[in-house]
Amino acid sequence: MDNTQRHEGVPLGGRVLVSNSAANMISSLYPFDKSEANAVLETVKSSVLDASTVKKIAGVDDTFVARVGQLRVIFKQQGDAVVITSVVAQN
Repeated sequence: MDNTQRHEGVPLGGRVLVSNSAANMISSLYPFDKSEANAVLETVKSSVLDASTVKKIAGVDDTFVARVGQLRVIFKQQGDAVVITSVVAQN
């Protein structure tokens, strides 16, 4: 039985892919600590599947933003996959 739910058009489930740009953005936050960058990457990937952290961006088709602490993750739905396109730090 599948217990995932869609909330206001928020995509849940499927594959989570990370664009090269988004991976570079995460790496630039932790340039000297690869293990920390990898940990943040995994947290970011899981955040896009959590409907409580995801909001649809108004006026843009299939594009969403998720909050992860001080980070904002921008991603879009492409077929059955979620593609993370950008990660921005909020200070």
